Amino acid sequence: MKKILSIIAIAAICATGTAFTFAQKHVETKKHAASEWFDVRFQNDCSSDVKLRIEANGSASEGTLYKKSTESHPLREGYKVYVDGKLFLTASESDGGKTYVVCK
Repeated sequence: MKKILSIIAIAAICATGTAFTFAQKHVETKKHAASEWFDVRFQNDCSSDVKLRIEANGSASEGTLYKKSTESHPLREGYKVYVDGKLFLTASESDGGKTYVVCK
């Protein structure tokens, strides 16, 4: 009886491993090139906080950039950055790694 259970267990393990390997090879994944995303730093040199809004593809992210602080945000080509409700930057790949001062 133990031999039969051992054979069934080994067969199940082999079948599961084969199915898992097959699934791994045939799953389509969408890979993004590393150059699609880039970081841009925003520095607030004001004596007061500013509102930062990033818009893309019909959605937006809002936050506060506190006085005398710096934040880094991942952007893609065409993202729009608003500071206190005014368009500040339309992102392009050449902006990657740059620091923008939002108030002087």
